[in-house]
Amino acid sequence: MVQMLGKTHLLLAVLLFAPLAYSFVSQGFVGPLQAALFLFGALLGVLLPDADASDSKIMHKQGLGLAGAYGRAGRNSAGAVFPFVGRVTRYLFYL
Repeated sequence: MVQMLGKTHLLLAVLLFAPLAYSFVSQGFVGPLQAALFLFGALLGVLLPDADASDSKIMHKQGLGLAGAYGRAGRNSAGAVFPFVGRVTRYLFYL
């Protein structure tokens, strides 16, 4: 049985949504900033269903599943936002 981890969800979101965002930009439907926000929203959205678990990827700044320079950039940018959104989502689940 294959276990779906947070990094697997992130990888699938990038593989599915990055080509879609690229095609939107190349067709002229949206600009690069809107495509980046679209991709960021998709990455955030795939992690939200697991926000109520204490060991979920969205609740921790470290280890978003990225390595090297991409990992550092992910921890510095998205890594600062994900725990905040995770805690807000967890709060709204139990409201």
